[in-house]
Amino acid sequence: MPTFANTQVHMTPQTLTTTLQLNEILDLLVAWFPAGTTHTPGWRGITDDLQRPVISDDGGDVEPQLLAADPAYQVPERVAARLVWWEKRPVENLTSGPTEAWFKDGVDVLISKASAGYLLLWSTDDPRLIKDSTGQKVGSAVDALLTALRRRDSGANVSSSSVLSFDREAYLWLTNAAETKKDIGHSVTVTKIASMGTNELNGRRLFTNRLNGEVDLVRTSFLSALGSGAELGPADVVFTERGPNGRIEHTTARINVSGGAKLLAGESRYEAFLTGVFKRLRVAERMAYRYLPLVRDGHINDTNWGIAERDLLILEKQVLLVKEFRRRAKQNAQYPAWVAAGGDIDSD
Repeated sequence: MPTFANTQVHMTPQTLTTTLQLNEILDLLVAWFPAGTTHTPGWRGITDDLQRPVISDDGGDVEPQLLAADPAYQVPERVAARLVWWEKRPVENLTSGPTEAWFKDGVDVLISKASAGYLLLWSTDDPRLIKDSTGQKVGSAVDALLTALRRRDSGANVSSSSVLSFDREAYLWLTNAAETKKDIGHSVTVTKIASMGTNELNGRRLFTNRLNGEVDLVRTSFLSALGSGAELGPADVVFTERGPNGRIEHTTARINVSGGAKLLAGESRYEAFLTGVFKRLRVAERMAYRYLPLVRDGHINDTNWGIAERDLLILEKQVLLVKEFRRRAKQNAQYPAWVAAGGDIDSD
């Protein structure tokens, strides 16, 4: 399962409610350490390894940590921990020897204080770990967290609701902000929408598409989706602002209305040279503590963006689309013959 050390990371937010303080949460996780000799799961610190399951009985010796707040990057104090467990799996590509072995696996979580309880940031969107397929029960990683915390707070609980969720209309708001180079709050701009999902309902059939490459309000395929009332998202968004030392920084992720994100660390740039787990943690923290709250609040609180402004923008782009296809039709080599045969471009 992916940790923040993995090259492909999907960050999923959840909400933890408990009477415990962060230092108490840390103590409970530190006390439950993994034992490789008995393959007993437990909690360790987040390190730059375990990119994939490995054959190893070493549970690791770095304990979960309480990371200090970083005011320069608007990052709160947080607990950083990794759940480590073992699973017996087939060993592939062997010509002799055992056909099965114990593979060490793991998943990471960041825990920080939020307006209502604590914000959990898991390094996966795998429902087997964070909730079961029915959506009625939490998954094994959340169970492990609650088992640890309920030793001191029997009422501790986890919800899949997220303080980072935002309205789907924000995708169009972000696209408009990118085109107009608008400050979405605190000197943050959207430099580019690198791709956009478009879901179009035609009768009873749902057509799911993704527009790859830069998406803007002059791209014909995007205007077609917009004009036909397609449901937008998720989108690859590049957020840009100056770092603490004044240099331009870019954070890129594929964001979902749930507040989850696929971290695109390879396309993110920072003042400090970061690699591996440290860079992916920076992307996760920038998205969760800085940019997703700006998307959520900026869209809602934008006094110049309402139903009328949104509908007017769509109308303008629909008219632009009509004009563009009319121009293309008239340039078609068969257009004169079509008109001569009774074709009327202005008919219904």
